[in-house]
Amino acid sequence: MTMTTTTMRSPEMPNAAPEFQHTEATPTIRIRGLHKHFRTTAALDGVDLELGSGRIVGLLGENGCGKTTLMKVLAGVLAEYTGEVEILGHTPGA
Repeated sequence: MTMTTTTMRSPEMPNAAPEFQHTEATPTIRIRGLHKHFRTTAALDGVDLELGSGRIVGLLGENGCGKTTLMKVLAGVLAEYTGEVEILGHTPGA
């Protein structure tokens, strides 16, 4: 197995110490037990997902199944959820 390492640096301070060491073994996106409810309606109910880098992924589903809610959580727009969400080791919106 070949191991590729990517060092993430802040664009504002390119000479600063790396913020995060990313390897092929580290998922780019990691979601565990994600739950998001709007009043009594469950938009996301126990989502588990790991995606590595270098992948093109489609998100398909019926209207109202939670596609947009998932993307808003990943973008850091929605913060009132339970579970773990990480992108390159960071929590979106934190």
